[in-house]
Amino acid sequence: MKKNEIISIIFKTIAIISSMAGILLSFYSPTGYMVRFRTFLYFTIDSNFFMALILLVELILIIIEKHKNVFLRNDTFLAFKHMFTLAMVVTPLTFYLMVLFALISPSWGDKAGVIHLMLIPSNWTVHLIAPLFSILDYVLFDRLAPKNKRRAIKFVSLVYPFMYCVGTIILSLNGVIFSHDGKIVPYFFLDYETYGYPMMFLFWIIFGIVLYYLNDLLFLLKRKQEEV
Repeated sequence: MKKNEIISIIFKTIAIISSMAGILLSFYSPTGYMVRFRTFLYFTIDSNFFMALILLVELILIIIEKHKNVFLRNDTFLAFKHMFTLAMVVTPLTFYLMVLFALISPSWGDKAGVIHLMLIPSNWTVHLIAPLFSILDYVLFDRLAPKNKRRAIKFVSLVYPFMYCVGTIILSLNGVIFSHDGKIVPYFFLDYETYGYPMMFLFWIIFGIVLYYLNDLLFLLKRKQEEV
């Protein structure tokens, strides 16, 4: 087995362990904010779960490929992995931007509480370690998608976030509560009660555009890596 393949397996394993550890820590959290099955109502947790599942499947495929001398990770598999890698880009990006906003905002009083929140293992496992190694594994070791398929992959990558948003609204309208303090939705861009449906859909459009072009960043990093 080549050195790059070994490093890739290590990265995948770290991402899987970190994701599952973070999910379990959140599941059994003593704070009660995001606890038990309520944990799986959050985009971060779902993204980590599906990314870990894809990486686990990939490890199994690698073993089969080595044993039978075949290639099983086709363009369809690559598109699915790209979709959840994008979700893992969004996860730390949004979390740490919100943390930064809280730290620099004069109206946010509890700065120490924000820092404490960052240092909780259930947070840095799913918001930092798992995303970091998932993204590195994709950028450094996956093959670049064919140029004629990249636009389709960019649109496919929006399916999961869109399904999450729609599913969350359906659950909320059917009385599901997302936290111990009675939140009807987990994120502000889904808050149809506070902002109304027109503004909520505007949020979705803006985030959709941002996500669409974040794909280009992933493709650019892949191209730069292949040029090295």
